[in-house]
Amino acid sequence: MAKGKLKQSATARTCVILMIIFQLFVVRLYAFLDTVIICLNKNLYISKKKLPFKNVDGSINSSGDYVYFVLEKLSAENIKFWDIYIKQQEKQTQNSGVLTDKGYIPIKDGTASFAHSLDLWASVESDIWIAYATTKDPRITEVDEDSIEMALTVFMNQTAPITTHIGICRNCEYFRSLKQPHIGLSMQLHGFAAMAAQEIYGEKSYMVTNPTPIMRRIMFIALKEASLENSISTMDAKNAKGVFNTEDPKIWKIQRPKGEQVVFERPDWFGTVTSSGGYIERGHQHLLNQLPLVIIDLAALSSIFDDFS
Repeated sequence: MAKGKLKQSATARTCVILMIIFQLFVVRLYAFLDTVIICLNKNLYISKKKLPFKNVDGSINSSGDYVYFVLEKLSAENIKFWDIYIKQQEKQTQNSGVLTDKGYIPIKDGTASFAHSLDLWASVESDIWIAYATTKDPRITEVDEDSIEMALTVFMNQTAPITTHIGICRNCEYFRSLKQPHIGLSMQLHGFAAMAAQEIYGEKSYMVTNPTPIMRRIMFIALKEASLENSISTMDAKNAKGVFNTEDPKIWKIQRPKGEQVVFERPDWFGTVTSSGGYIERGHQHLLNQLPLVIIDLAALSSIFDDFS
């Protein structure tokens, strides 16, 4: 009996040692490889990538430094943090914007959409995630409001073959202070969120949103530069070049990139339709405005981030 217990104890110790070795291997792998997505827990995913940044004098540091990308699920534990964060951003950027080579971007466009996403947390059944970029390694240092460079909200669930990114906004400090903003960060953050979505929910086909004209232009240019211009399209009220059909207010259809058609219920973040039909309630109000929807192949969008594969 004693020998049996000793054998069990030895086996248990061996299992523990093997588990520690495996964990160390994963950590070391993450330390050397960029764009590897690591699951810290079921509600938190991280990755990293070296990106160029703009110096204080306006010149570009092409060698860059590491940016850590985080996707965390919105929950009762973190909703207060994000609510405080975006309220501070809204207060400080009420009448602000930034002039870029793509045009003038009002900062409040992103913060307002981000804030409305948080408002929906208790009213939609789908999951809401926050994707953000920071120069601090979240495994080592606690991320605070000042260490977040850019953030956006992500809607997805287990059944819909689409996801939605909305409310992208750069921390106002990166427009006003001596901090060094990273170049091309918005599309890298979109790409990371797309890549992580596949890790969490399996196969998804498209990211569907209705960005501002300036953000839409940034998306088209980035995908064209990556020779992925055929992976993005815009739609009118009903169709997007045969890819996405929303003519029925309750049941939507898409053609997956491989060609098969998928029929699914209208995702609740786009609002629900009453039994009488036509009237849409709840949902993200900024997805129900007159801006055209943009549909991007999720695998193509992922490749913007995972360009080392």
